[in-house]
Amino acid sequence: KSANSNDSGSGNGSGSGSGDTKGSTTGAGVVKKTEESSGGITVMRGTKQDAEPFEDLGSVSWAKDAIISLYEKNIISGMGDKQFMPQELVTREQMVKMLVTAIGLEIGDAECSMTDAEKGQWYYPYLAAGVKEGIVSGISETEFGIGMPVTRQDAAVLLLRAAQKSGKLPQPEREYAGFADEGEISEYARDAVKTLYCAGILSGRENGFAPFDACTRAEAAKMIYELLGN
Repeated sequence: KSANSNDSGSGNGSGSGSGDTKGSTTGAGVVKKTEESSGGITVMRGTKQDAEPFEDLGSVSWAKDAIISLYEKNIISGMGDKQFMPQELVTREQMVKMLVTAIGLEIGDAECSMTDAEKGQWYYPYLAAGVKEGIVSGISETEFGIGMPVTRQDAAVLLLRAAQKSGKLPQPEREYAGFADEGEISEYARDAVKTLYCAGILSGRENGFAPFDACTRAEAAKMIYELLGN
């Protein structure tokens, strides 16, 4: 089981890369950032950021504010050369890292029992913390699904669990009429999809909710941004 969801007109997104970002300050006091990526989500660090950090957000204007806001909060990062790559897919472990970072979950030395989670990898402490706090579950009793794209319905489940853990319970602001492909949404994800849709945190795509489609970086960013209350 897991979680995912997003929207074509108001989608969501995510970050990718891993390790810490190192910055050097220019004479003008603007922090220049470099990224050390190894497959996870790079946490951006710095005291001042460019007004327009990315040049490839034209196709996702609905997610632009969300992407820039989460970038400035060090929740997501770019892929280098002012590229965010909004249409790239988000892996399950990347989504976990973004959510754990977004809600400020404490990262300790918890162990993770998932058989495909390798200790020492960038994602391990975030995954272990998520499992410990009941936010994260795997694709089976023993396997998390490292490297697999997170589906829209799985993203929804993860988002709702993160909201419940952080106390940011989404309040309904619109009625739920259901999606054209409502019957395709897995039973374990239906409550999360309905709750987050009614709260305006996620929406459908052109032909329905598309529960098994993979979540893009732009969609993940938009969902997390809405979850945090902007």
